[in-house]
Amino acid sequence: MNNGHRLYEAINGVHHKDYMPDFLFATKVEPFFNSYFYAKLYSDKSLTEILYGKCEEWLYIPKTYLVNCSGVFYNQNREVISKEQAKIILTSLTNVVLKPTIGGNSGKGVVVCQLDNGIDLKTGFDIKTLLDDREINYIVQERMRQHESISMIYPHSVNTIRTITYILDGKIYCADLSLRIGSGGKSVDNIHAGGLVIGISNEGLLLRYAYMLGYSDSSLRFEKHPDTGFIFENHVIAGIPQIILSAKKLHGITPHVGLISWDFMVTEDGAPCLIEANYWGQSAWFPQIVHGKPLFGENTLRLLSLLKNKQ
Repeated sequence: MNNGHRLYEAINGVHHKDYMPDFLFATKVEPFFNSYFYAKLYSDKSLTEILYGKCEEWLYIPKTYLVNCSGVFYNQNREVISKEQAKIILTSLTNVVLKPTIGGNSGKGVVVCQLDNGIDLKTGFDIKTLLDDREINYIVQERMRQHESISMIYPHSVNTIRTITYILDGKIYCADLSLRIGSGGKSVDNIHAGGLVIGISNEGLLLRYAYMLGYSDSSLRFEKHPDTGFIFENHVIAGIPQIILSAKKLHGITPHVGLISWDFMVTEDGAPCLIEANYWGQSAWFPQIVHGKPLFGENTLRLLSLLKNKQ
């Protein structure tokens, strides 16, 4: 048993010989599945809507209001516009999410704003100041409202479902799902930002414990949300079967990458909404901790065999 196995077991109390350690996942598994070139290219969040926008019949993607790529501004139709036109757009918006398109992870740089003439009413931040910085790549999108089955757990952040798909022997598989939940009044749900994470069954049932993992330096777990007091076990999250189906269909139209970590939310109407996709620097640790099961399940030995033969 290596250090990865010991870490998972120390937190969740569950031993499993087939856990996938992070070091093996990062150095062998991800490079086995994914072309680094395409993974880095796809990771630009300004491309998400372009890659998957034609799936609107069965998938929702937050509307884009403005994009800045290397100092060039684009409107919602991806038409190049001037700085003055970009300013007009920003001053017309109210509830938006601002996030970096390149290099952002673990919620870093994500800002949820309620704007009045470009000024965030909560912090006083003037979003128009971004127009003068040519080095920042960012996207401004609509702020989504989530389904009541998730909002009632914690309403202050958009709480997302991490859905990992992978292609093995000509078939797309979906690993165990995890719901990330904000806490402490924060507007982001990321684990490194103090959020909680809890396992979900394929039918949408929450497991018993949510974990506050930090940077894998915490083993705090909760049977109910520390802020709202909401009890997790057996609570039904709407739209989970549709999310699994959507993730598999999306993976099928994404060439050159065999392993993708999708972040979905569930809209007010119970429909799947793709927030973003992760193609490189993905995480194997927290889904295994919250489920007490190996990430690749019954396919673990097959995958290890393929990795060995590739060497």
